[in-house]
Amino acid sequence: MMFQTGFSQADDPPEVGLTTSAEEGPPESEDLETSLDTLAEALAARSPAAQLMLQLLYDIYTGVFDSSFKALGNEIVNMKAVLESRSAGTELMANRITAFLNAAATLSVTSTSEKETAPPPSARVLARTTSDPTGEDRDSFMREHNEIWKQAQAERKKYVQILTRAQLTSQHLMESFKKSAVRDFPGKAKVSHRAVLFAADLMWESDVEPWFKFADPVESDMRTVVDFMLTFNSGYDFLFLFDGRHRDARKMIESMTAGRAHCVECWITYTNTRASVASGRKVALSATNREVFFVFTPWARTNLASKARESFCACGETSTHNSTYSGVPCRGLTQLPRMHRDEKMQIFPKQMAGAMPKQVVKRLGHDVPLYWQEYKPAAFFRQLFDDFDIGAVFDLTPGSGACAEAAMSAGIKYSCTAMHKLHAAWLANVMDQTVLTQIVKQGAPLYQPDLAKHIMLHFQDVVEAAQAQADGQETISSSDDEVMG
Repeated sequence: MMFQTGFSQADDPPEVGLTTSAEEGPPESEDLETSLDTLAEALAARSPAAQLMLQLLYDIYTGVFDSSFKALGNEIVNMKAVLESRSAGTELMANRITAFLNAAATLSVTSTSEKETAPPPSARVLARTTSDPTGEDRDSFMREHNEIWKQAQAERKKYVQILTRAQLTSQHLMESFKKSAVRDFPGKAKVSHRAVLFAADLMWESDVEPWFKFADPVESDMRTVVDFMLTFNSGYDFLFLFDGRHRDARKMIESMTAGRAHCVECWITYTNTRASVASGRKVALSATNREVFFVFTPWARTNLASKARESFCACGETSTHNSTYSGVPCRGLTQLPRMHRDEKMQIFPKQMAGAMPKQVVKRLGHDVPLYWQEYKPAAFFRQLFDDFDIGAVFDLTPGSGACAEAAMSAGIKYSCTAMHKLHAAWLANVMDQTVLTQIVKQGAPLYQPDLAKHIMLHFQDVVEAAQAQADGQETISSSDDEVMG
């Protein structure tokens, strides 16, 4: 991006509802405020970055930065020079530009493209790393940028494999498993086990108001999944079936698995919830902060040694002797990876007819979660894998990748079967961005010091945005009720 301080009066500005024609004269103050208010209202629903851009443009238009332009002189100056000089004359403008770039850098970048292309570097990264963001420096930088992305993708594919099933049938599920990287996992009883997972909240989505309502489980789909899972009977396979906080799903699971031995019922209690399902209002006994899941072990519990546990012990749990995981934080809406609403409707064609509530649009724009009722964070799955010595995972409901992220962070092989090729492409993009945070994290199984340096040079904004979410800096447990209510 370049700034040119010698503006030509002959260059017509784009028409944005404001006129600066010499014949008509400058707009009246009242008209200007009205036009800006209209534009502000349109942009406010988009993002904080859009609002900062509006303010930046308004300050330029009203002469706030005239002294900055005068200090720069009549010459072409690149953004890097502006941001690094911080002279008395340009400090205000540099600060405003930096604020906008920082806000823009945290925007969620998700893509459903099947092409394995790197996300473009942000303006902040280009300004920091290239002296000529439009010339040879940029071309060289982009070649290195794409090469680093390919290296990161290669690391992700060592651990996370995303398959696609054509239909939900036992045959298609088995075909996916046969293609998976975990099919021939060399498990060993009581040492290293394979997990097969299903979660009801990541299987169906309500056709009407999914931001409020759970999807009713489809019995035939549930039967297909459960019957397939019950075919796993080796001495090292653990089956995990989550009811997704839905009573009907829980009943179906209990009924369909009644003949399988070694079943343990476990509970998750969440520290926060988003809103009541029916109305979004906090009414008595309506919180959905409990989830039930069933664990099927390959042998009797008497042969399963207890292990110490330090996480999710809000109710006094001390080890795997306890069958509850308490104090698990649910994922806030802005913590979930999102896709554009139109793309999601290609996966769920019957879903989301009608307009979303204004408060939802104001918070999220038109980028929506794949599953509105997804709660379980990666940290929970990581603890589950530690508790049961999981060394490989086959996931029938990968959702937006929390389980995949947990497996990758533990250095565990993970394969999943997505429900749609668009879902698979989007999830691959999400995980390709997630792997960046693992490669730069010291002590993580994927940590590589040399590659980490290049990632922080090219993809620092992506890494920082992901880390901010993981650290809870974007937690919206208190404001979710405002969005959903």
